Amino acid sequence: GRRLSMTLLLTMITVTTAWADDSGTCGNNLTWTFTESDGTLTISGEGDMYNYNTANNVPWYNYREQIKKVILPKGLTYIGSYAFYKAKALRKISIPASVSKIANYAFCVVGTKYPNGCTFTVAKGSKLTTIHGNAFNGYRGDIDLCECTDLTDIPRYTFQNYEHGILMLP
Repeated sequence: GRRLSMTLLLTMITVTTAWADDSGTCGNNLTWTFTESDGTLTISGEGDMYNYNTANNVPWYNYREQIKKVILPKGLTYIGSYAFYKAKALRKISIPASVSKIANYAFCVVGTKYPNGCTFTVAKGSKLTTIHGNAFNGYRGDIDLCECTDLTDIPRYTFQNYEHGILMLP
């Protein structure tokens, strides 16, 4: 009986530690968790995401090629610079209506070997007004901005090198 209970205890410890492989903060009121087993990056909380002056400073940068799914909270207001830079395995992302700005290089995949083929959508009632330069540089996939009726600021180079997809504007 002792060996069985020890095995069960070790199994339980292994299972409980496998949920979140890495986590931290990414805004004053935002936290992130990456789960390697399914490639999900979950951001929780509300408010602005931090800006990162280089891709290497993004806390989940080492997982960029493993991120398949990103879950963003309804209270997120700003997506920071380089946030999902070179996340080439990402297949689908939905931006909450609360997001008003997307910073430069946020979804840039320029220079990656394979097209990401990601479907980008924005929730109904979107407050998005600004997408900064190079935000979608090299992006390959469908971008649906039809819900972004307040979108007024799309500078030059935002969609530079954009190919293999459908871009839908309001």
